[in-house]
Amino acid sequence: MRNKADNINALTFMIVDNTNGADVQLQDAVGEVPFVTILPNEPERKQRSEAHASALDTAMQQLETSHTLVVDPDVYIFKKGWDSFCLNEIESGKTSVGAPYPKWKLGKVHDFPSVVFIFARTDWFTEEGLSWFPFPPLWHRTWNF
Repeated sequence: MRNKADNINALTFMIVDNTNGADVQLQDAVGEVPFVTILPNEPERKQRSEAHASALDTAMQQLETSHTLVVDPDVYIFKKGWDSFCLNEIESGKTSVGAPYPKWKLGKVHDFPSVVFIFARTDWFTEEGLSWFPFPPLWHRTWNF
């Protein structure tokens, strides 16, 4: 990801550790990557989507950058200059850059970029104080099927 960025020195990383420090190998895995913060988190729920939401909610409270990329650790960036591309899209008037879940992915929001890769201005993520908690009310899941 860093190697594909145009502005490598402008990147900072926040890793939310949902083991709350119990994963002693995490720091070693990060190694010497510069500008990395590991944020301990103890999610109340262990279900994957709910634990992921807990991590994102925790991270949103700590952001200090003008733009934010939420990306899953198993996502590979193919596009060289992805950071400049995303910034240019936002500067051209788009609110976010990413891809929605496919319609067949039940229980997911389909009219919004998915949490595996979404880039936007930080205040767009944080100004409403909304939660990343999944499983919207039944009426919304039915309507957004």
